[in-house]
Amino acid sequence: MLQMHAQKPGSDLAATARQWRLWLRLSWRDIRGRYRRTVLGPLWTVLGNALMIAGLGLVYSYLWGENVATYLPYFSGGFLAWTLVATTVSESCQAFILNSELIKSTRLPYSAHIARILIRNGIVFLHNIPLHLGVCLFCATPITVSGFLFLPLGLALVIINLGWIGLVLAIACARYRDVTPLVTILLQLAFFMTPIIWSAERLQGNRFLATLLIDANPLHSMIDAVRAPLLGAVPSLVSIVGLSLSGAVGIAVSLALLRRAHPRIAYWL
Repeated sequence: MLQMHAQKPGSDLAATARQWRLWLRLSWRDIRGRYRRTVLGPLWTVLGNALMIAGLGLVYSYLWGENVATYLPYFSGGFLAWTLVATTVSESCQAFILNSELIKSTRLPYSAHIARILIRNGIVFLHNIPLHLGVCLFCATPITVSGFLFLPLGLALVIINLGWIGLVLAIACARYRDVTPLVTILLQLAFFMTPIIWSAERLQGNRFLATLLIDANPLHSMIDAVRAPLLGAVPSLVSIVGLSLSGAVGIAVSLALLRRAHPRIAYWL
């Protein structure tokens, strides 16, 4: 029998906040389960990212005619930020579907399944920070403490936005299963259309493309909010303000959607 969720969307979020220790433990268990019976454990993720950064960094620095010592830290910061964003968005699509039995049998808040994904990927991202610092040390890239201190702010804004995006996608994918492959395709396209492997300065001569791929690209703001502090710089004011506004509006939109879909989600699964 389906266990209906009686709590309203606002209390749904409040219940998730009160149970943060539970979702932290579950997220850590997810990470341990993924690497059970391996020797390196979570370090496999760090090793995989290290190979990607070294391999793609060397290739694209040559293709773009960039100095390797300058390009590698830039690509490293952007790639790690993108991995956090893309993995969270992709996993959020399946957040309710993969936990359908749990949702049908228990009275757990829906937003808690998104929080579990955010915490899990946040922990993995923190594991990769020493890798990026190692790249900066290898390339003799100076990192100012004042700039690096903006990382918690940038990361918090990104997490907030990923939270409401993940909730919207989880609801949409539970109702319409075609949304998941569509999101996968769009993420692949967005990787190449967002300044990650290429620098935003390359579009200075094309106002239209700069507006389309940088100014109007929310993914660029997310990447900049994390990558800039990782490089010892301050994120642009446009990124901070844009993420703050989108976070406030997105939370309101996602709560309205959750309020509307709340009684039906369990039946869609």
